Amino acid sequence: MSNLYQIYRESVERLAATLVVKDEATCDIINSYQKQMGRTVLDDQPKTWKYYLNMAGQYHVSDAPMTVISMDTHEEIAFTRANMDIHRATWRAYQYGSRYYTELLNKYPHQDALIFGILNPVDIDAAIAAPDHSILYFDSSLVEGREENLIPRLQTWINAAFVRWAMEDFRINNSLFIAGRLAILFLAMPDEIEAIRLDNCRTHMVHSYHIRRYLASFGGMDKYYNEMNEFQRLYFYRNIRYIMRNNGKDEIFRELIGNVMTERRFPLAEYVMQHNDGEISDTLEPTIQYLRSSVNGIPAALGDDIITTNKLLDLQRPLARSNPEEITYAEDYVPKAMVRSLASEAKTKSFESNVLDLAESEPYTLAEILLNQWIYLADLGRYRSVMTLSLPNGGESFKLNMKEAFIVYQYLYMLRAGIDLPIIPRIQAKRVRRMPLPTFDELRSITTRAVTPDAFINEALKDNVSITSYVSVDSFLALCIQIQKRMLLHRDLYVFREDLHQYAEIQLMTNRFYADIPVDMDNGQVYAEWLRDRGLNFEGYSPAELDEIMVGILNTVTGYELRTSLSVSDIQKAMLSIMSQLSSYSVQFIQQINEESVVNLDWPHLRWTYMGGRSEHDLRVTPALAEILKLDGRGKIRPVLDLSNVSLRSFNHRSSHEMEMTIGVEMELSGLNQTIGKGMVIGAFVGVMSQPTVDLSAMEGSTVTIPSLVSKPIADLFDRTESDAFANP
Repeated sequence: MSNLYQIYRESVERLAATLVVKDEATCDIINSYQKQMGRTVLDDQPKTWKYYLNMAGQYHVSDAPMTVISMDTHEEIAFTRANMDIHRATWRAYQYGSRYYTELLNKYPHQDALIFGILNPVDIDAAIAAPDHSILYFDSSLVEGREENLIPRLQTWINAAFVRWAMEDFRINNSLFIAGRLAILFLAMPDEIEAIRLDNCRTHMVHSYHIRRYLASFGGMDKYYNEMNEFQRLYFYRNIRYIMRNNGKDEIFRELIGNVMTERRFPLAEYVMQHNDGEISDTLEPTIQYLRSSVNGIPAALGDDIITTNKLLDLQRPLARSNPEEITYAEDYVPKAMVRSLASEAKTKSFESNVLDLAESEPYTLAEILLNQWIYLADLGRYRSVMTLSLPNGGESFKLNMKEAFIVYQYLYMLRAGIDLPIIPRIQAKRVRRMPLPTFDELRSITTRAVTPDAFINEALKDNVSITSYVSVDSFLALCIQIQKRMLLHRDLYVFREDLHQYAEIQLMTNRFYADIPVDMDNGQVYAEWLRDRGLNFEGYSPAELDEIMVGILNTVTGYELRTSLSVSDIQKAMLSIMSQLSSYSVQFIQQINEESVVNLDWPHLRWTYMGGRSEHDLRVTPALAEILKLDGRGKIRPVLDLSNVSLRSFNHRSSHEMEMTIGVEMELSGLNQTIGKGMVIGAFVGVMSQPTVDLSAMEGSTVTIPSLVSKPIADLFDRTESDAFANP
């Protein structure tokens, strides 16, 4: 039996062992026993029955109180459902089948149902209302999301087993019939689970074990299983046989690009060798260059689109074993061969995936928040978890609280940086959440109502997590994730404001939620004495071992070891490996990705302010060609008469005018008109205006018709050519 199948079989048996199946016959037996022991059983109140209480993780009067040593604080705590919700490391350590679970069960052998119920409680109302023989609980981590029919089919099998083998009459003369019936049922359950999963093969409900084993028979494709998403796993499970038989065909290559690279939003570009004729008049020979062009429509993130032969060869250096020996020869031979080519372009079979990894590139990263909140809360005594520091190579183990863990981490960090710290320094926790939170009145006192409306303050005060005391790494990690979300939202509140006064006030207001706080952290104590008092000595350890200790402390305290997500670089490397394995052997795939986090810097652009007026810009451009499609409008001429010397007692006036008007076709771009409202650009239009030539030598009548100003949105004009923009206003 292979190791993989053994692991799979153990998971099947664990799933069967952790199933909670309602059995009213067992409940009746427990109630009967309670009555025999002289305890009161309220027949009309099932919520008081031991069977349902233990299933929900609650103690019955007949149960003995249990205590355990917390893995989070190393204190003795009551083994209760409430404490397990707080002490999450303890909850994980006491899961079914662990050493601690077995020790606790040996200590309290008659309380196995209560122990399991405390760790994995069932809703008591749902349990009472459920039909007999219903599955009330199963470990969801052992059932994959695509196995949508596993539990329903298992429920059908359980119901059928009880119908066939229930035989209630056997209970009359056999007191262990119920126990034997359940034992046989659960012994047969692992085989039934495996049978259901075998039936699901070649369907979308197949278990990952069968996908892995199937892909392993095609060039070891199972090694990419963890990096694939669900679509890719099922795609290769369905199509790997056809892909392998048609390996090298262009249609298969294009399909792989779509389902491997494009599916994961990774760019893929090909390099094409080209003649550059820009300097051919001087040298009589074209220059050889390589143009990078996208093949899946996703643009490359970094680098130049045109490179030299030396650069391309350098990118390919790690892809083949003999590349370093051939580079000197290729640098001279390849350009010479291409210069004399009758074709101006040639494909190189070199592809590149160029990605920018923006993980940990937020303005306020989770790593920074974890580190500073660790310092701050540990010094206040609000981060009360205790970690076990195990030294490498079988060294001793030490218990450290969170404050001691940081002091050790700081010492090792400075030691690896070559800095000798004789005395524990005083440090500062940067941008930690204030306690208590600022009030509405406090925030209003530092802002003006005319610039910062109440809605901004209410939004800033909304959904801020309350900081209490934390005894587990899980709860501390969850706190920091919530703090980061609100910190980024607070930044968004002011960074998108275009009015300079509003930007400044909201930034000032949101900064009140955070502070830089000096932290003592046993400041002034001699480091050597402090370490010696705790039995710690790091002399004799290699730099690699010191790094291992330091990273272990950081991962354990911050909870990073609980985060198992793959990096973008890992996924990109796996996708390119799939492309390389399933494509022609002569095709090379170059991986390019940033090795360090990208620093996010705000753009220091000028911001507007609303001065209560209107801002306009005028730009005039005379087009070379314009076609007038429609021109209309009206204008009025109003004569101005001097009536200062005219008596109004008798006033009669009558006049007639003749007018001849010549319409010109001179066109002008009136400019970019930005409408500024409350500090933000709320409109941008371009006006296209005809400028008429009017001959008023003969005028008849007081009203003339002139062309009108026509305005169109600027985006409509820029979507067309320059001549179309003027010809079609």
